Amino acid sequence: MAIAERYKTPSHILADLAKHKDPDVRACVINNPNTLNKTLEGLALDENPYIRCKVAASQKISCSTLELLALYKCKEVKKAVISNVNTPIKTLEYLASDEDEYIRRLIAQEAEISISTLEALSRDKSILVRRCVADNPSTPSHILKNLASDSEFYVRRYVVTNPNVTEDILKLLIKDKDSYICYQSAQKLLLLINTSQNEDDVHYIEMSKSMIKKFSSRFEQKLITPFNKATVHTQVI
Repeated sequence: MAIAERYKTPSHILADLAKHKDPDVRACVINNPNTLNKTLEGLALDENPYIRCKVAASQKISCSTLELLALYKCKEVKKAVISNVNTPIKTLEYLASDEDEYIRRLIAQEAEISISTLEALSRDKSILVRRCVADNPSTPSHILKNLASDSEFYVRRYVVTNPNVTEDILKLLIKDKDSYICYQSAQKLLLLINTSQNEDDVHYIEMSKSMIKKFSSRFEQKLITPFNKATVHTQVI
C-alpha cells in the first residue's frame, strides 16, 4: 500500500498495482496523482463498489467514464457520479429518471439541472423528490406555482421559502389550510406589498397582518428550519 501512496511511484507501477487483490491498495492507486486516466478507466470496471465510488469521485476521470459509472446499479456509485463537478448535464438528466428515489432527490437538488427535468421531477410520485424541487433555488416560478397546489403540505412549505416565489404565489398560499404556510406567506407578502395603494393589495396587506398577529406567538418561539418544517405543530384554519 505504501508504494501505491507514494507521489514518486511511476505510472506503470501504479498500473500494475491497480490489479492488486487488496481494494485498499487499488484505492490508493486512484488517489495517486501519477495514475494515468487509462488506469482509472480500467478501475471503473472493478467488481468492488467501493473502488467504483472512488473512481466516480475522481476529478481526473473522463466524462465518458462518468457516463458509464452512472449505469452501475449501486446507489453510492451513482451518488459519487452526481457529486462530481465534471459529470455532464446529460448524465444528470439520465439519472433524473432513476428507479431509486434517493437518486432522483439528489438530481432534484442540482442547481444546473434543466427546467424540463425540474418540471418532470415536480410531478414525481415521491413527496421527497417534489420537496427537493420546491426547495431548489433554481426552480422557476411557474413550477413553484404548480407545487403551491401540491396535495402534501410538506411540499408547499418549501415553496414559500424558495427565493423565486412570487407575489401571486404568496397570495395563493396565504389562504392555505396549513397555518405555518399562511404565516410564512403573510410575512413575505407584507414585505413585497406593504406600501402598495392597489385595492387588491390593501386587502392582502390586512390579511397578512391578521395572519401574523394570529400565529406569531406560536411560530416565533420556535426555530424553524428546512429540517423541522414538517414537524412544527399546525392547525387547519
